[in-house]
Amino acid sequence: VQKWQAPTFALTKSAEIGGTAHRLVSLPNDRPLAISIGDDGIPLFTVFDRELVSIDRSAPTLSIAPNGGASGASTIPFSFQFSETVSGFSADDVLITNGTAGDFSVNDGDFYVLPVTPTADGPVSVTVPENSAFDSALNGNIAKSATVTSDQTRPSVTITPNGVTTSDDAIQFTVQFSEPVSG
Repeated sequence: VQKWQAPTFALTKSAEIGGTAHRLVSLPNDRPLAISIGDDGIPLFTVFDRELVSIDRSAPTLSIAPNGGASGASTIPFSFQFSETVSGFSADDVLITNGTAGDFSVNDGDFYVLPVTPTADGPVSVTVPENSAFDSALNGNIAKSATVTSDQTRPSVTITPNGVTTSDDAIQFTVQFSEPVSG
């Protein structure tokens, strides 16, 4: 009599396949094996060529644009791109520093846009905390932030000499701006 040695199994799950209750285990070569008890009480073993159960443990990642740089615009449209379709994400999930939220728009299940009106010159930040949105396997998103510097104040200029009368052949003027300029 030869003794049968059971293989090492991993990841045991219960499932119903074709109306019959099965215990699913994964063989070392990652092929699923279903074990069920037939009507006569004899165990039935079935090895499948494909996975029967899909397991998703990956959290959706998030990219926010723009991130960095400066803007003189009166509204900064922040876009939120998830790595996969998510649900439960809304404007209320976005924490805003130095700004006010505009009308939130959903382009599809993984791309959203929120215009933000800066409250004052300086850094305008948006933050999406972890677990603000969930994929179909109920994995919560990874937290992400982005910051843009708002600069809506026009530079001032001072020109000297100003209001002085002179008889000199050459007059030297100095032009001083309140911040670096170009153009």
